[in-house]
Amino acid sequence: MQFERLDERDESLKDHPKAIILHGFTPAQIKAVVSAYRADRSLPQNAAFAVATEQSVKRPLGDVLDDMLQDAADARKRKRRKRKLP
Repeated sequence: MQFERLDERDESLKDHPKAIILHGFTPAQIKAVVSAYRADRSLPQNAAFAVATEQSVKRPLGDVLDDMLQDAADARKRKRRKRKLP
């Protein structure tokens, strides 16, 4: 994964992958955070969410982000396939 400084005025960034990692929240708080985020249409809706685990906090951040973004892409594909089913 390559990191770069992003310019918020750059319109091409709307499709740039986004990731939000939560740590130390209860399941109810996680649900509230994700719901509030998704309800705010001024925020990018292509963000991938993850909850930090004992294992993930020991891994390099780039590896965690790669896995998150791949999981999110796979979930979007499954969702699209589901919509196409009769």
